Amino acid sequence: MSGFQESLRALSFDEHYRCWENDFSVSGPAMEKIHWIWDATQFEKQVDFCGFSKINREQILSTYQTLSQSADFKRFVAYICYGLAAKDKESPGGKISFPQLPNEPGFDHGILYVVSLVALVPEMRKIHRVRDIPEAVTRDTLRDIDLWMDDWRAKNGGFGFSKVKWIAGHLRGQRFALGRLLYEPSKFHRPFWILRHQGTGQLQAIALGDLGCDGAGWPLMEGGEWTTFFHEDSKGIEAHPLHAATGQILRECGFWSHADWEVMIRPQDPVLVMHIPASGKLDRERVDASLIQAEDFFPKYFSEISVKAMTCSSWLMDPQLASLLPKDSNLVQFQNRFLPLPYRNATDDQTIERVFGKRCENPHDYPQTTTLQRIVAQHIIHGGQWRVSSGIRLFKK
Repeated sequence: MSGFQESLRALSFDEHYRCWENDFSVSGPAMEKIHWIWDATQFEKQVDFCGFSKINREQILSTYQTLSQSADFKRFVAYICYGLAAKDKESPGGKISFPQLPNEPGFDHGILYVVSLVALVPEMRKIHRVRDIPEAVTRDTLRDIDLWMDDWRAKNGGFGFSKVKWIAGHLRGQRFALGRLLYEPSKFHRPFWILRHQGTGQLQAIALGDLGCDGAGWPLMEGGEWTTFFHEDSKGIEAHPLHAATGQILRECGFWSHADWEVMIRPQDPVLVMHIPASGKLDRERVDASLIQAEDFFPKYFSEISVKAMTCSSWLMDPQLASLLPKDSNLVQFQNRFLPLPYRNATDDQTIERVFGKRCENPHDYPQTTTLQRIVAQHIIHGGQWRVSSGIRLFKK
């Protein structure tokens, strides 16, 4: 039996994690880089820098104290760090997967992931310091680990962690918490152009060609009742517009002259992708402050990227919510900041997960404790279909 397999068995992983059949030698450099975490004082300093809640901090430190004496545990922390630090998905480290770890009485395997994430915090701090990013932003970004630990506890009970690859992006300097929201420099990957009227400032989204749509104008991955048309010449653009309130693609083509309309965003243009942490309400003041901060932050610290728009994709962006919630609700006001864009083959999976935690075969079994739960459940009961959606917002400046 190899050393890798022996460690799998020693940590009770052998029956669960055949995907971890590999060789510890690949993570040798990582073992050297993170040797500092086996100094309990240094490890505790990084834990405190992350801003964990009292209950999470105590759980991390108590379990770490027990497991840090295990050579098998140390090997796997290095192995996971090796995978988390890989930027190329096709590299050996990039192919390492991170399955859900089992919890057993007296031994919380989830600590393995959290310790591995904390081990990479100094590297993240170095990345931020190179760009002179304020330490407050670094700390706020790291608090997302704490939020996902709380999310696990609320849904499953006890200690656990599943968003390993998600947090790895934070640690590689890909995402930044700016007030209420998280932002990530990326590209616009949607099959739409965003136009702006040069006189009124009105925005209009139009679809590119060859998109199959169903009868209601929702785009599909393949097939459909009809297909979009797109043509541009020296005079202007003929294409299918998107409904300004719902994002549905309209069957009737329109024409936008170059004399009156400017193309603001095309596919592959740089944008910010906005993420919404589960850290409280989306009240107007906090959202506005975050948007202002983002428009100042990225030109200052990422001057090499010319970003003029941000996108948000979420179950919270489903335009149907706006028709069922009060007009002055935080969620409706949040949606109103964006021009809606649909997803191909959009589903209700994220809505069900975030509102109820899991899917029920009988929609009458969904809890209806909160106003949002009642609205979502009743919509399903009456034959409605929720769908993840997105939106785009141009910078003010």
